[in-house]
Amino acid sequence: MPHTYIKKIKIHYSIYIIILILSISTGSLFLRKYQSYFSKDSIIKYYNHVKYKKELFAVLYSTVDYDTNAKSIPILLYHGVINESDKSNISVENFKNHMFALKKAGYHTITLQEYYDFIFLGKEIPEKSFLLTFDDGRKDSYYPVDPILENCNYNAVMFVIGENLALNSNYYLSKIELKRMINSGRWEVQSHTKEGQEIIEISKDKKKGHFFFK
Repeated sequence: MPHTYIKKIKIHYSIYIIILILSISTGSLFLRKYQSYFSKDSIIKYYNHVKYKKELFAVLYSTVDYDTNAKSIPILLYHGVINESDKSNISVENFKNHMFALKKAGYHTITLQEYYDFIFLGKEIPEKSFLLTFDDGRKDSYYPVDPILENCNYNAVMFVIGENLALNSNYYLSKIELKRMINSGRWEVQSHTKEGQEIIEISKDKKKGHFFFK
């Protein structure tokens, strides 16, 4: 009788060990696949979404006369959206103020296809339309910006440097993040060259620069 009892205990113990191993394995796979959802940047992004919703709620929107067609389409180009502005990048606060001011004035974004149709096919586009773009495929062009776009109901185009997609980088967006951006419906992803940002000699005096701009 004691022998049978011990045998049952061993069987139950073995089952628990197997379940534990399977749980750990499954959990590890889940975390590896969806780790970017639980990153610090993602958590801050979700927090900012709620914060901006409250701020934007108080903004009075101007009415847009959609019967008036645009004669030209402004393009706004940004790089990184960081804590403090520098020569190439804008602060989160300034970028937010830009977008909220445009929203308050009745401006709305258009897609890259709509811009192409306007320029090359003569398609009519409502007045107060603009195209919003970001260069390089940087994480700091996505995580601080996306909550603002979502609250303003704006969309944007991200121009990605192809060679950086293979990097496991804390600076550039990954393929998984880019797919998530596309699936949100707020982002388009286009090419900013594959290797066009490399530094090479671009003149006889051996001046160096990006070969894409040679």
